[in-house]
Amino acid sequence: MLKQFLVRIGLAAAVVTATLIAAPAAEAKVSIGIWIGPGPVSHWYGPGYYNGFYRRWVTCQQGAWIVAQRGYHRIRFVDCAPRFYLYRATRYDGRRYIIRLDSHWGTIVGRTRD
Repeated sequence: MLKQFLVRIGLAAAVVTATLIAAPAAEAKVSIGIWIGPGPVSHWYGPGYYNGFYRRWVTCQQGAWIVAQRGYHRIRFVDCAPRFYLYRATRYDGRRYIIRLDSHWGTIVGRTRD
């Protein structure tokens, strides 16, 4: 009885082994993608890039955000020349100023009362 059981297990193992050997080998396809930046995109320019070209200065919109972080609100664009940006803004005490922002460094370099 034990002998018949062992023969059946041996035959089953032989059938499974033959099936695995006869099966075609799976083709291995390797695809590696390295993403730097947000989400799975094919390219990402990141901050400082504009239409694929590197800009060493902040944009006019980023400059308005910097001015807002320094305690101003009601920010209006006056001039967005390449080197210095001018904004008209109001302090929280109600005083109005014209803010001059260095577009290369993103710092406020001057302010005058409006």
